[in-house]
Amino acid sequence: MLGRNRAIEQLMELSRAVIADGQVSPSEVGTFQRLLADHPDLHGVWPADELVRVLRRVMADGVLDEGDRSELLSVLTDVAGEDDSEGFDPEDVDVDSLLL
Repeated sequence: MLGRNRAIEQLMELSRAVIADGQVSPSEVGTFQRLLADHPDLHGVWPADELVRVLRRVMADGVLDEGDRSELLSVLTDVAGEDDSEGFDPEDVDVDSLLL
């Protein structure tokens, strides 16, 4: 299991990758959910606590609709910071490798 700092770095990297392309896919939501489930020590720690709260709410019905995607994108933008994503290329991030 990764340390807390590395897991937070992964959340930030994934957040930047998602906001760089401006779309939240179901597979990206699944990656966030797995990462957060694998690191219960992050619950109560920002930004994980914010992501857990929003993911639970938007996925409560099991459907990721456009409103859910928009809300998640907004939260991820806040988490990553808009300025942090400038010059960030989502193609440089292997989303699957973030769970190693």
